[in-house]
Amino acid sequence: MNTDKSNSVNDPHLDSVRLLSNYLIVLMHAWAAGQYCSINAEYRAWNFICNALTTVAMPTLFFLSGFLLMRNFKLSSFPKKLARRVKRLAVPFVAWNVSFVSFYLAMERIVPRLSERVNGFHLHTLSGVLDKTISFMGAPIDLPTWFLRTLFVYSILGLLFYILLKHRSAWLMYLLVFAWGALTLWFNWGKALRFTYPFYSLLCFVFGCHLSIRNCSPVSFFQSKCWMFLPIAGFALMGYFIVNYQFRYHVIRDVAFMMELPLLFSIAPDITHCLKRVPHVDFLKQSSFFLYAGHLLFCGSVLHLIAPRFAFLGGGKLFVLIVIFCTVGVAVNLGAYWIGKRLFGKWFGIWDGSL
Repeated sequence: MNTDKSNSVNDPHLDSVRLLSNYLIVLMHAWAAGQYCSINAEYRAWNFICNALTTVAMPTLFFLSGFLLMRNFKLSSFPKKLARRVKRLAVPFVAWNVSFVSFYLAMERIVPRLSERVNGFHLHTLSGVLDKTISFMGAPIDLPTWFLRTLFVYSILGLLFYILLKHRSAWLMYLLVFAWGALTLWFNWGKALRFTYPFYSLLCFVFGCHLSIRNCSPVSFFQSKCWMFLPIAGFALMGYFIVNYQFRYHVIRDVAFMMELPLLFSIAPDITHCLKRVPHVDFLKQSSFFLYAGHLLFCGSVLHLIAPRFAFLGGGKLFVLIVIFCTVGVAVNLGAYWIGKRLFGKWFGIWDGSL
């Protein structure tokens, strides 16, 4: 997603890492196809691909957001940076979740699956709607947008982060971050904070802020291939987490996320080189925020519409459904972006983060 486009326009490697991260999030949520398949070797392989390998995107995006927030940061510029993030984070967060609630309510009588969710989320009540659209703690109805809300809250705290990291008080900043991690463990908050303010998100964001303040590029910082051993171990740890905890929260998950952080920055020049060969890559970069925020709606709708028609498939069914999610679904999502930009112009920034 694009949190501060103006700050990264001269750094193609950061743009490349962000673009790939957004598409990895799409692949992560393509795991929704697993509900239509039986548990076998193919199921387990895709479980690891979608729920372990793709998780590198999360610490990467939090780090990038902190790094870009602090680029060219000055105390006098903080109000402008915060105002920019209101438009590019807070407004799209509300817009997407209001859109989802409206869609669910409009379609609940036609689609039984949506009717169950409307009842489960209590969307017929004002409190239920508010909890899924503007709450600072609950999981939003458009689940991936929890990231936008968390970034916005961290951005509000950005001035404090800057003061502590800039004036040789970095140790105090990291002490506060690890104190948050300790509180998470002590009070068993891990599950409740999973889609709000998990420990790894704050640490990666602050680390990104710190490198930016020190004028150190993450691509340079992680350029040594020796860093590759850390994410490999992180993926192994994620595999262990999936097998033994089956997505129930454990601190192992946070540790694995943080270990994965160096990977995409370490290979960023290679990613940039490969993307140069991709047709319409500029369009893909411009639309990646919209894809991130909207893929559960567009790709998910395509999946649930088509999946029952593949009931006859045995082996390879999960592969086919994931490919449909990531190709047909993404194409529909990008088509909606293309149409929206032409119909609504600048006002489409409410949804694509370009206000």
